[in-house]
Amino acid sequence: MSDYLPQEVLLEILSRLPVQSLLKFRCVSKSWSSLITSPNFITIHINQSLASNQTNNTHTLFRHYTLTHKKELFSYRSDTDGTFDEYQDLKCPLKSKYGYYTRMIGSCNGLLCLSDDIFRYTNTVFLWNPSIRRYLTLPVPRVTTDLYKHLMSVYGFGFDPNTNDYKVVRISYEQGDNGYVFPPKVELYKLSTLSWVDLSWDQVRGGLPPFGVGEHFWTQVYMKGKVHWVGYRRIHPSSVCCFILLFDMEREVFSEMELPESLVCEYPLSISVALLGESLSVLQYDKCVHSKGCTIWIMKEYGSVGSWSKLYSINLQRRLVRTLGLRKNGDLLLAVGKDLVSYNPKSEKIKNLGVRSTKDAFHVASYVESLVLLKEGHEVPGEAQNSVDEEEDSNCAGMEHMEYAIQFFTDRSFKASLIGS
Repeated sequence: MSDYLPQEVLLEILSRLPVQSLLKFRCVSKSWSSLITSPNFITIHINQSLASNQTNNTHTLFRHYTLTHKKELFSYRSDTDGTFDEYQDLKCPLKSKYGYYTRMIGSCNGLLCLSDDIFRYTNTVFLWNPSIRRYLTLPVPRVTTDLYKHLMSVYGFGFDPNTNDYKVVRISYEQGDNGYVFPPKVELYKLSTLSWVDLSWDQVRGGLPPFGVGEHFWTQVYMKGKVHWVGYRRIHPSSVCCFILLFDMEREVFSEMELPESLVCEYPLSISVALLGESLSVLQYDKCVHSKGCTIWIMKEYGSVGSWSKLYSINLQRRLVRTLGLRKNGDLLLAVGKDLVSYNPKSEKIKNLGVRSTKDAFHVASYVESLVLLKEGHEVPGEAQNSVDEEEDSNCAGMEHMEYAIQFFTDRSFKASLIGS
């Protein structure tokens, strides 16, 4: 069929298709497989999905640790009509070695980045694409506890749009007699090279004076080509100055952004960054642990310090573990004790969603399907799917997929979607 379609038309059509259809269409021919697995097509496809916000490619990804089965569970959840029901279970390729669950570092373009360092440092970091059921375990970083006995590491994950590359940055502090030793060791992993490299502090510091990052309780947000954390520097033995620390994934340098004035002198472990909708946000808890309240700030215009605005103040009589995200109906998802609840900030009504978990294991993120890791990744054990290896299988039913492709492209609903786009 591709013989009768100009390459640019075929590219336009394929870039609009769901991931699962594209996995099947690799078996139509070698030329289709080569096209679909090419880095250029994978980028075009993810950009198309993000630009059009295709409902068949976007999901609400949810993670919790079930108290009943004592397992870390991932799933897609429905966020319509006030429900939060599971509609697809996801099999995570990694199980925490020493604890209950892994750390969700971040997500970007269909890739999740996780580490096993919440309960004990294991130097295990991996990338996982649930939509194609493929993962990649990163090599052990160069700076480890084998070299430094007491070490605290912070990670950031994001995308370099200039080189079309996915990167993981790692900031490691050695523990000295009087606190963390400065400067930190900075390492960078690139998916394109499958390896870590050391970054010179003089090159990446961006002129910044010494800083720290929120230790064990850190969070990160990737947006606008940069990773964001809450950073701080000590200005007095008993006081600190807080700010937003950024790492530019393209330029590979640090910079900083001011927080709302009222947060500058707050205890850094009671502040965290978050992504609410499409806005950079800061969550200010009344206590680092055992909090009952949270103030939510959003930056209405990214990069404009004057656009910080206090969005909501949540005051509960019960233990508020974490603010997880913003729902489509405007409610907030909260972890209250061991329960997942939906909270209406205007009416202050709380709806229990019937999910219980170990208190800090809840995680919610907007997720878009993609083909990233199609070549570099390995199939998740125990997952039956149209794997990349099938491409080489002589039993791959190319004709069956060709017939499926013809039927798909001639379907009226598909043609209507092209016309209406």
